[in-house]
Amino acid sequence: HLSIQQKLSPEEILKRCEDRQANAQQIRDQHNEKKVAQGKETEKRMEAARERREEKDSGRQDDLLNKMGRARQHYQEGLRRIWGKAHDHNVKTKQVFFLAKENAKGEPTVFWAKQIHAESCRSALEEIRKA
Repeated sequence: HLSIQQKLSPEEILKRCEDRQANAQQIRDQHNEKKVAQGKETEKRMEAARERREEKDSGRQDDLLNKMGRARQHYQEGLRRIWGKAHDHNVKTKQVFFLAKENAKGEPTVFWAKQIHAESCRSALEEIRKA
């Protein structure tokens, strides 16, 4: 405390008051800048977390699409195998009916001649394909 002899002049009082107000304003400004910086930092962290989450979701979706594609391919291969077996079975059935029909005609020599000719044609085709 100041003694009576040390009383301040009105100008000094005004200056001290202005200094205190300026100091208080500076503290408020620093506090506001700190809050803004914290807000920006929080916003950056939230944005980074959102981007990581989106990348993770995108990766999961890509994995799921790849898995579905592989499953579809596996399914199609299975259908092709089944179709091939059914086709082979139908061909063999037709051959059996043909053989039974030819054999029923009672002309085994003609039948065997046709068989030999067909076998030679198949062999010739095989050789052509290999060449």
